[in-house]
Amino acid sequence: MSGVPIQISKVKNSDNTFDALVPPGTNYTLPDITNTDVNGAPHVVPGEKNWTDPATPAGGTVENSDDSYSAPVPSGGLLILPDITFKDTNGSTSSKPAVKNINATQIPSIAAQDLDNQLTVTQRNTLSEIFPTQTGQTTSYNSGDDGALKNGRLTDFFTLKENNSFGNKNRFTDEFGLQVFASNYVIDHATGYGWCSTLQTGESWTATLAAASSFSLVTGVGTLNNFFVPNCNEALAIARYDTVCLNYAPFNLNPGTANQIWTSTTNYSLTTAALRMSFQTFPALSSQAKTASVPALFCRIHNIPT
Repeated sequence: MSGVPIQISKVKNSDNTFDALVPPGTNYTLPDITNTDVNGAPHVVPGEKNWTDPATPAGGTVENSDDSYSAPVPSGGLLILPDITFKDTNGSTSSKPAVKNINATQIPSIAAQDLDNQLTVTQRNTLSEIFPTQTGQTTSYNSGDDGALKNGRLTDFFTLKENNSFGNKNRFTDEFGLQVFASNYVIDHATGYGWCSTLQTGESWTATLAAASSFSLVTGVGTLNNFFVPNCNEALAIARYDTVCLNYAPFNLNPGTANQIWTSTTNYSLTTAALRMSFQTFPALSSQAKTASVPALFCRIHNIPT
């Protein structure tokens, strides 16, 4: 018997794990495929159809709040965030894990002697807190005198060893870190005090204390309050000993009809009197009845109002 040979077709997959005959003239339906997702759940789909695991989310991006860090995360992948470099106040750096709070611990208050006992001689000699400020006297009249030694925690009377909060080494600045003093407000960065450089009208000691407490000064950074009359040590801190003691910028107090300023310090041996500081030449302290009329300078603990 002769005739056309019968052609049998086959259907296979790429790795030959599926192999089926297809008779001539017939339709062959591919069997369904069972897929198991990442959670172990089965999913039956028609053969030869692309399948996306519904349990696997699409990839994404991780960013920080100011967009200075951004990194892609692949679907099902792992992103290890880089460490953060933390810089301490002394300039040292260390690496800390990302997305983890950094807790700064304030050093508790300790006695000056406790601190001193833990330091080497070199360290003690370089600490600003140990020494008072220079007197300003630079002319030497004898070996070993003030003008020769120039002892003090500053470079000189007007110059700090380290930058102030404005980034310069000027001891005295205005509220903008300059030396313009348009508001007559003077920041002494060596002591942390702010001064009104305007000499106040002479009044009794009691009236002067009251006037200082209610005094306010309009400046370029707002109105400043909380002024007071300096005690004798606070007043002496701004006095120079190489010229008429307050006759220098930014105070420029040249003695005229007035040459004394009140301090808030009472004469312990005569409590009806208080100490006043002369700026006639050098800053001499003397006792004066509290009822007398004496000018004053007002100062405050320096801060900027918020």
